[in-house]
Amino acid sequence: MENKKITFYINNEAYTVNIGPDKDDAFKDELTKFVPTQRNINTKELLAAYIKQSHQIVKYNNELEQLLDKLNGNNR
Repeated sequence: MENKKITFYINNEAYTVNIGPDKDDAFKDELTKFVPTQRNINTKELLAAYIKQSHQIVKYNNELEQLLDKLNGNNR
């Protein structure tokens, strides 16, 4: 499978990154949810996007831990 690239425009600079194989564009779709590729963003918007994604990851990790605890018979 071919590696895909995506370009972001931040502070009037283009940044192209290799996101690896992404057959169904799931990773690209997740990346572009908060960081658009069709327009320039500034550092403040980029930081806000990073914080939103980090918050989502922490939330998912907590939910996963709770599910694993239930599967292992541990109740929190």
